[in-house]
Amino acid sequence: MLGHYINSLSAAMEGMVETEQANSEADAEARCVQWKPDVVHLHGAMAEKLSQKARCIVTPHGQELTSTRAYAIVARSEMERKRLLKAGLKRVEVIRNPVITRTTTFSEAARQYCDIYRRVSDSNVRQLMSDNTLFALHRLLKVAIMGDRRWVENDTEENEVDWRQLQIYAWQEGVSDELRRGAEIMELTMPAIDAAAVKSFLPYGYKRPEKTGEHEVATLLEIINDEISKHEMSLCRIVELHQALADNSLDEDRLMSTIDGNRRRLLQRLLFIAQTETLLDVGYMPAEPLNDRTTKNIYQTLINHQQL
Repeated sequence: MLGHYINSLSAAMEGMVETEQANSEADAEARCVQWKPDVVHLHGAMAEKLSQKARCIVTPHGQELTSTRAYAIVARSEMERKRLLKAGLKRVEVIRNPVITRTTTFSEAARQYCDIYRRVSDSNVRQLMSDNTLFALHRLLKVAIMGDRRWVENDTEENEVDWRQLQIYAWQEGVSDELRRGAEIMELTMPAIDAAAVKSFLPYGYKRPEKTGEHEVATLLEIINDEISKHEMSLCRIVELHQALADNSLDEDRLMSTIDGNRRRLLQRLLFIAQTETLLDVGYMPAEPLNDRTTKNIYQTLINHQQL
């Protein structure tokens, strides 16, 4: 019955997505290396090793699940969904099985699964960005903050940038305005995507960062320090810090005289992160950037802000 379900579902997906089938975990791992799929759809129990190599969704088909490493879990009914949620699992969707019910069809089930695959592909997109796309993000943010394309050396090649990923990530990190402004200044054509309407899987309790409107560096340091303690460090705050440091009215000597040793070191660590994320220039740094273990931990929090 399971084989019939998988074969019929794959046939119904023809023209929607490209699929391959594996009959064992070892076979699936080998295909992940060779084929590099966007999503691996597991039928039955969760494969822990496989989940470390690819983005997985699981249809348990009644089997017990204890792992939470799946991007999404698909129940066959509302009753099963409630049971899985009660067991502590998250991101549980319902897609009825056409083999055991007449309330749906394989075509409808295939469409619903493809929607989930897309949601998985649109989740934590920073992890999927190519070096070119990520570097384009850094440069566009710098150009937006500084207001002049001459702050970057070369133009960004449009055909090397995944604009969908950039816009989704920028919206979820609260820097959509800067991305748009940077593209306008660089005279780049950014395809129209309603990033706010894109469905993706975000960490439980995720809060989309919003601008504080704060221009004082010392106050921003307090806000950022609080967010770091809550593991909520975001790109939005680095952009705000860069903007505050680039303000011509900033009195650097006065700033450095008003922050203590701990805040001074925090600023130095954030300067290092801003140097990478928004290409902050040394000329706008009131202190030497610091890259130590704590810096790496803060930076990892930012990079993993959307990781499930």
